[in-house]
Amino acid sequence: MKPEFLILWEYREATYTLVNQIQMQSDKPNVYYPDILLKHPFPEKSITLMPSAISEKIQNLFRSTPPHLIFILIPGIEERGLKAYVDFKQMVEDYFEIMCQEDDALRMHLEPYQQSRRLTTSQKHRLFHEARLYEKRRELYPALPPLSDLLNALPTTLTVLERNTQFNALIEKLQCTEFFQSLH
Repeated sequence: MKPEFLILWEYREATYTLVNQIQMQSDKPNVYYPDILLKHPFPEKSITLMPSAISEKIQNLFRSTPPHLIFILIPGIEERGLKAYVDFKQMVEDYFEIMCQEDDALRMHLEPYQQSRRLTTSQKHRLFHEARLYEKRRELYPALPPLSDLLNALPTTLTVLERNTQFNALIEKLQCTEFFQSLH
């Protein structure tokens, strides 16, 4: 899947602003959270939308696209912000082009783990990316434990809070921070 960018031209800020929460005001209010997993140069802001064509477009976007691939911006009035947006968009597209190449063997290896731990869609995508990087690190550092050892260390019956805590701990292990610190 490709990242989706949406600029809310109906709004203006002094500088380009990345939306991190969208509240829909309607009969049954909804809140949407784009998962901003990449570093970016923009301030963040939450917004509230009334029923309109743009709110319907955002709802459809969240139905069809994982939240970590959604980038919603409010345009700024400065030229420098436009250049930052263009550079950021290119960086995001390059990142996902490299990282989202199909790796069927890894996806099949991760699928039972993801299902038994009831990971969210964003967690599944993040786990895939981190596991892919981990496998590349293992090629360089064979002393790292096999991916399956790290995956099996997480229990299957967890509350949401426990799952999120354990998931974050797994991501840290996949990033090999502790391993690389021990090398110095």
